Amino acid sequence: MASKGLKKLASLFVEIQEDKADAKPSVAEAPAAPAPPVQAEEDKGIADTLQKALAGANMEGFDYFEFAQLCQQLKPNIPSEEMLFQTAYMSGKVMGATKQKLIQSADHYLQVLGGKQSEFEEAVKEQVDQTVTSLQKELASVDAGMKSKTELIRGLTEEINGLAQRQAKVTSQIAQNKARIEQIRANFSATIARFVQRIKDDGQKIDKYIQEGAANG
Repeated sequence: MASKGLKKLASLFVEIQEDKADAKPSVAEAPAAPAPPVQAEEDKGIADTLQKALAGANMEGFDYFEFAQLCQQLKPNIPSEEMLFQTAYMSGKVMGATKQKLIQSADHYLQVLGGKQSEFEEAVKEQVDQTVTSLQKELASVDAGMKSKTELIRGLTEEINGLAQRQAKVTSQIAQNKARIEQIRANFSATIARFVQRIKDDGQKIDKYIQEGAANG
């Protein structure tokens, strides 16, 4: 049974649905053209999911999570990045923050994102199994059925045409589902990369800009 977190990530794929296998074909559909290259972009829905995951893993006390939020709040009023980090640190220090705790807690959130990455890959595999692999099996079955009917009963052209229509539709759907899954995978990668890079950058800036001796003074 999928975990609660995995179910949430699987909801990213709600647009990918398999049509009813017994649906009556209408007109013949042309085979799908090769899917265009996926253009990765950040996705607001994915970003919200990751942000909620970080919030849900928030450690007790003032750590990197609160520090990052405070930096975002202060950023419009403090143009200097160095001053921004130092000001946020001084505020956090009143609540028990230390440079070491900020850096260590940043690593904690990187691990949280790593866990989400693993959950997402599991969700992708599940979606491939449900919306691509199953259709590929059906396509193989359809192909076998076409060959058998053609060899045994050439006169049943209507049935063969129906199978041909289903073949084209399934082939088109496979291409569409693959393209949607790859787009979502690419969007997830682009979005999580931004989160990871931001945390890594912030960790470096904390190390660069915040001096314990100066802050204590």
